[in-house]
Amino acid sequence: SALSAHGSSATVSRAAIMTLQRAADASKVSVKELGLDRSSLLAVQAAMRAHATTIKEVQELGGALVTSLCEAFEEQSSDMMDERMAAFLAAVEAAGSASRRRDRDEAEPRMWTPLMGGEHPWSAAFYVPDAEAEASWDCPPLMASLLRSATALDRCCRLIEDTAVGVTDAATIAGLGEAARRHSHDPGLAAVALGTLARLTSQPANVAAVAESGAVELAVEVSASHPYCPRLLEVLAEMCLPMSFDDALTRRISEAGVTDPLTYGLRRFPRLMTTRWGSPLQWPEPGTETQNETPPRFQGPQAVRKNRPEPRLAKACFQVLANVACENAPIMAPPLAADIEAQAEGDIAAGERGSPVGPKGMPVTVTPAVAPIVPPTAKAGAPARSIAMVDRFVELGGIVSMARIMDAHRRRPRLLEDGLCLLSNVAYTGDRLQVAIGKRCLVTVAAVLSDFHADPHLFRMALRAVGNLSRLDENILRAVGAGAASGVVKGLRANCDSVDVVKLGADVLGNLASVDESAIGQEQGMKLLRDAAEGSGEPAPSDDTTSLKAAICEFLHRHGAPEAVLAAMDRFATNARLLTSCLRALHYVAATPPQVEHLVRDLGAVKRVVLAMRSCDFDAELVRRGARVLGAALEVPSMR
Repeated sequence: SALSAHGSSATVSRAAIMTLQRAADASKVSVKELGLDRSSLLAVQAAMRAHATTIKEVQELGGALVTSLCEAFEEQSSDMMDERMAAFLAAVEAAGSASRRRDRDEAEPRMWTPLMGGEHPWSAAFYVPDAEAEASWDCPPLMASLLRSATALDRCCRLIEDTAVGVTDAATIAGLGEAARRHSHDPGLAAVALGTLARLTSQPANVAAVAESGAVELAVEVSASHPYCPRLLEVLAEMCLPMSFDDALTRRISEAGVTDPLTYGLRRFPRLMTTRWGSPLQWPEPGTETQNETPPRFQGPQAVRKNRPEPRLAKACFQVLANVACENAPIMAPPLAADIEAQAEGDIAAGERGSPVGPKGMPVTVTPAVAPIVPPTAKAGAPARSIAMVDRFVELGGIVSMARIMDAHRRRPRLLEDGLCLLSNVAYTGDRLQVAIGKRCLVTVAAVLSDFHADPHLFRMALRAVGNLSRLDENILRAVGAGAASGVVKGLRANCDSVDVVKLGADVLGNLASVDESAIGQEQGMKLLRDAAEGSGEPAPSDDTTSLKAAICEFLHRHGAPEAVLAAMDRFATNARLLTSCLRALHYVAATPPQVEHLVRDLGAVKRVVLAMRSCDFDAELVRRGARVLGAALEVPSMR
């Protein structure tokens, strides 16, 4: 900091550079571990230029320091990434048919952490020098060179900033795809090649070229071959995410079959926590096993966020699946042989048991030591049939997985936001899925409304989810009983200045109050409502409640829904769209004479409704909604 501010001072420059260089020499640690970053490199270089001919010590010591800094941060440049890609592809060609294979007698990989010592099980591979030579445990020189170049490329791709990724030519992209195809049996080399292709999509100019190369189809195939490798799923999700924002590419990746591996990833790795570095490679280069398990610390901008363990795989799967669900394109997939819902419950439970903690509390991201879990299998001999993407997601147990992951990460708002986006998009495709989603997810959604009512983005997404699910009366009862009304009212008060949030909240309150008593029996409906209320801790409806609609409105009045709606009308007295939503909600929450009396006498609703009608008398729908509120008041003789 002193060098940046006073680099023109010869005294400061000499003292600062000598101190830094001697600290590095004395402590025997890297410049990164000293806390230096790219801004440090720029400051030292500026000081050297300022005193190029005057201070010998600055040139000598500064030169050594600059060399160390360049070695540490060179991986942040597109030129270095191009060099590493070229070296990797050259090593692939030089190695020819040489490859690694796991010992055929070895069982599935054991759980291992650096604390256990001994040999890493994923390095227990034997080498096939070429098609005619016998397998050997000794690594051929050309294969050793390939592994070194792969490790260097993998590190470069994981550390480089999104903005530093450059435009790459089609030949390089095709070469990376060929390398992944040639070593598709090797989860380490395949992950490096595919991970590089995924990283290239950070540059918008590369997205279409990567898609056209068939990289997504190849990544789907390879990840299915290695179901125990979370790194391959991370790579697939990273590759697909930028493509999923383009309509044409969304259909392409959907038809490539991304739904199956990403839904399986949600089931198999529900509690996987990684830094921005991601999961370790399987079959790492011999001698790098410990470093492979210990992610490096990021430096510079957003380092705290990048170094924080997060459920990044689940988040990425949610994002891609949500975007693909919007398209809901038909895909070809075989019918399944097993009870997927029960299997998904078992998979997630096993994944939760297998979430060990390694050094310094960092969750270990290797394969848990649990009974083998394999992706769903097709019925023997059954031909593939066309099925909508959302139906396939549900068929694979996606609803179960989605609900369990959101429950497991209830304090992570951004993950919940992505999960609710996926939930809403799936629910929007048809009523037949909404009952299953409501049974599994409405308790969680109601809790999110209440817990994160002051987070406008997450609150809006939760409102959207409730709005889509409340098109079914059965879900209205579950949502109200689970406490959704309380959360909506809290959010309306906390976000009272946001027109979009308030309008959406008023629409949801109107949906909740518009239950159709003829669509569901009184006895069945009251049981649903009481069961949901009992599970959430909400007080049960009064015993003298005469109708289902009255019971729902009792919950809404108890939590202050009419007051919140009227306050929104006062605040936005000239916004016709918002006032229309508020008047609709007011009309529906007045179900019984006592509730109408509360609106008119205690809250002064008539005067406020008339004011809204006068201020926007040009809007026929608003006037109609207002007239219905006044008509409901006139139906109560004491209010006339």
